[in-house]
Amino acid sequence: VLHEPHLDRLPKHGAHTIRFTYDETVRAIDFIDELAHEEDFDCELERTGYLEIALNSFHRKEQAAKQKACREIGIELDVLDETAMQQTIQSERFPGALVYPKAAMLHPGKYVAGLKSAVLRRGVRLYENSPVQRVRPESSAVTVATAAGSISAAKLVLGLNAYHPASGIGIVRDRAVTL
Repeated sequence: VLHEPHLDRLPKHGAHTIRFTYDETVRAIDFIDELAHEEDFDCELERTGYLEIALNSFHRKEQAAKQKACREIGIELDVLDETAMQQTIQSERFPGALVYPKAAMLHPGKYVAGLKSAVLRRGVRLYENSPVQRVRPESSAVTVATAAGSISAAKLVLGLNAYHPASGIGIVRDRAVTL
């Protein structure tokens, strides 16, 4: 669910925006947990933390720089040295790791199935298997064009493949964050 503060966006968007995005992503974990309980579905959410494992001394230096950059904008990450890594994962192979303590994981299929059931109970219409060709924001609505036709709505939620570049859809260009 969370393991990256998106520091690569820092030059363009600034520290405030990066910190805000990170904090909102952390809050999303709490929201998912609350929603799953309220809607009575199990998405196997686990607050596991995340280790970004260093494979060599160069990676350790990169991680130290990332930790410093994060600390400068108020995001606390820990760096494990070789001894701490051996105690954590019982392996002498890796010289260190960057620790994202607030990271969590979930079963994406169960999460989406739970969301689908919840919104259908509320009368929301879903249009699955409808590749979007164009999104056109208007003053009071958003129009979405697909091969089968167009639909307009006051609000739009786009569900994108986590690894699909959002840059092809202009309305979300550089605004999408993988959760």
